[in-house]
Amino acid sequence: QSPYVLYLSRLEHPGKNHLRLVQAFASSSIAARHSLVLAGADWGARSRIRETAEQLRVERRVHLPGFVADDLTPGLLAGADAVAMVGLREGFGLPALEALAAGRALFVSNTGALPEVTGDLASCCDPLDSESIQFAMDKALSDTSFRRRALLEGPQWAQRYDWDHTARSLLSLC
Repeated sequence: QSPYVLYLSRLEHPGKNHLRLVQAFASSSIAARHSLVLAGADWGARSRIRETAEQLRVERRVHLPGFVADDLTPGLLAGADAVAMVGLREGFGLPALEALAAGRALFVSNTGALPEVTGDLASCCDPLDSESIQFAMDKALSDTSFRRRALLEGPQWAQRYDWDHTARSLLSLC
């Protein structure tokens, strides 16, 4: 099994932005040695994603395992070389926080709450620009100091958002 980049998200077009991620992956040098795992239930985009991967000749490197149960998520995250979250309009971004808790290198859209949730521990990209996605992905996979920070600081950063801390913060507003 090859090293992989993981995107945990329902397969929805255009909202979750899988097609641009596949384009970025196909034009990146990492496609020769990594796989792209797009794990999530099909919300109507699976065939489009598959067609795009075939057109770009990366169909053997793009895997669509379908829905992944919550109890399998930690193992998938732990095995990933990098985690993507490149949707067009993301809210809080729990998968991004889970990636940080696992110490994984992460690249995310610069939209919605993701930059706030991940701080400078994620490589941010413009989700409307596949070159920007490719640059952020390459950084997450090849910048050793960036990867080391995610490994060392990510779990501590993620603790800021644990349920107990979140509940105390909410109660302090009352």
